[in-house]
Amino acid sequence: MTQRYTLMTLAIVLAVSACTGAPQLQQTEQRGGPMSMAKPFESGTMSGAVYTPSSTEQALDCKKLKGSMLIIIARLKDSAARPKASATSAAIQSGVSAVRGQPNTMDLDAELKRERARLTAYNGLLAEKKCLTMDLANELPVTR
Repeated sequence: MTQRYTLMTLAIVLAVSACTGAPQLQQTEQRGGPMSMAKPFESGTMSGAVYTPSSTEQALDCKKLKGSMLIIIARLKDSAARPKASATSAAIQSGVSAVRGQPNTMDLDAELKRERARLTAYNGLLAEKKCLTMDLANELPVTR
């Protein structure tokens, strides 16, 4: 008897959940609306091992620069705690990207080097603006 009630309850839950899908949010771009206020963030350029901040990044105040640096440091610490992908995994990801017609993404090591160079450049911007700089040697995780 309990199995029968369990099956009936399961059937009711499935029927109700199928009927109550999450409503789709529609975003319309209106002149002067919230969608028109968002501007894409301009990223700097990487030349060798040196990151050159964009004019948008150079215009950031001390608080925003430091906040961006804390986010980058958190990402670097997270990536240092993760195991490195195997050669097989990298090859499969590259193959899937090629089949889908997507460009090959930057490898993780190159991305980590870019983020470290970006931190160094941001620290330099903090110094130029006469803000308190960060001790990156103590903040950054040891490289892989």
